[in-house]
Amino acid sequence: MPESFHPARMVLALACAGLASRGASAQQDTVYSLDAGTERAALRWDVRDATWWSSRVQLDARRSDGSGWFVGAESQKRDRDTDTGLAAGMYGRAGPWVWSGQVAAAPGSRFLPRYSVEPQLGYQVGRTVFEGGLVYRSFPESTVRIGTVGLVHYVGDSELGLRFAMGRSQPGARDVRVVTVRGLLDRGGPWTFGATASAGKGLYDILNVPGVSGNRGWSASVNARYRIDPRHSIRFELGAGRERPSFRETRVGLSFRKTF
Repeated sequence: MPESFHPARMVLALACAGLASRGASAQQDTVYSLDAGTERAALRWDVRDATWWSSRVQLDARRSDGSGWFVGAESQKRDRDTDTGLAAGMYGRAGPWVWSGQVAAAPGSRFLPRYSVEPQLGYQVGRTVFEGGLVYRSFPESTVRIGTVGLVHYVGDSELGLRFAMGRSQPGARDVRVVTVRGLLDRGGPWTFGATASAGKGLYDILNVPGVSGNRGWSASVNARYRIDPRHSIRFELGAGRERPSFRETRVGLSFRKTF
């Protein structure tokens, strides 16, 4: 198990956040799921290599009308430093309108956002949802402000999404212009497959990766989820990314979900 994983700290944080939200969703038609996972990222710059570990746990509560909430905790280790943060969010719909929002906080962090806010609003036409949103992340030494527009098209339980993010990171007034395409293939069998690809300028500023130049780059990942039974599943993910002139990364992740 990676050194960055602190079970006691993360479980305590999740429990505290969950108690605050439990009363809002104590209904018989609510389905709960618990996700726990870890990811290893190998990074390379001109002058050094690094291996980062991140671990997370998240509790989701989804109602039969499509609304719900989630709370989660993440612990991330970069070199000798470890940050831990909390996140919480809600989502729902009113007629053709769909909305979601999440906030996160990591007071005293060294590299995770000390706080972030990400609201989103969408409108459904047939099987397609057109959406727009805002992203604000305050890191210890920088801030990121982004506006997003996109759409998601649904075919049964499968989906295809396209999003464009435009904004700026400070200091340095570096532009962020990123296009993301993602897909999910779910035909109801034991396997679900997904893929995500992003490309543009300032991609790694959004993630607060030190040493990048805000130049053009790309990031891509593929994943597969295997349903062991109706209540348990395992998810595998592989990813890679590059930014000019020399930054590169590779990622591998594993997570487990239990529904109850």
